Amino acid sequence: NDYPDTWGVAAALNIYGCCMMANRENFSAMGLFDEQIFMYYEEDDVALRAKAHGFEVLSTPFAVAHHQGNSSSTPSSRTSLIKAYHMTRSKLVMLDKYVGPTYLYASILRIIFAAPAAILIFTQIGKRKYKIKWKGRLLAAFDWTRQHKRTFQD
Repeated sequence: NDYPDTWGVAAALNIYGCCMMANRENFSAMGLFDEQIFMYYEEDDVALRAKAHGFEVLSTPFAVAHHQGNSSSTPSSRTSLIKAYHMTRSKLVMLDKYVGPTYLYASILRIIFAAPAAILIFTQIGKRKYKIKWKGRLLAAFDWTRQHKRTFQD
């Protein structure tokens, strides 16, 4: 409960998921990780749920985690597409869970209407990396709306 000042521990608004420590009982009480969120935004969800359960979220600049190789996957078009897809899908889950339908629907519509133009523009100017990212975003938006049809019909 009390941390010496020399530890540099402070309350945090959010945390970074590369290295987290949690009390097993508290983490279980929160419901562990949300299975709808895969890659990206899971640490935001954990922090928000921890606070909702009355737990403190703490951070220290003195903790160091080394990620061997300094990357999580080999860069490729396929990897970029998968990352863009999951980042967008997880963002939509978070918007649905914490922000509400107005901003969620606006975000989905923005992606659906902007993506075709962005894909065309980036194709024309030879920016393949950005074209692929927009394809991933568009796929995620379509998948999310297909899986939540009833939400849009209400």
